[in-house]
Amino acid sequence: MKRYSSNPVVSVREEPEGGLLYNPDTDEVVLLNGTGRLIWGMLDCPRTAAEIAAFVEAETLDAENVAGDVVSFLESLLPDFVIRHDEPSDT
Repeated sequence: MKRYSSNPVVSVREEPEGGLLYNPDTDEVVLLNGTGRLIWGMLDCPRTAAEIAAFVEAETLDAENVAGDVVSFLESLLPDFVIRHDEPSDT
């Protein structure tokens, strides 16, 4: 099962409409909208995309494409901003 968490070297600056992520190791900046900032706040500990999507749905009351959008967002931030923890599945 894949879990995602924030890269500990990345800092975030909150802005009125979202935020800015900065990775000092790569000197890269990513601009976040409000939903991206909401997702980033969930990455303080490893969580699945489904857990994050459920939180976003509850907070925004918008269930349309949330699960796919969350996965796309997380994958777009790999590996410099988000760390993926691949855990073996229980079979």
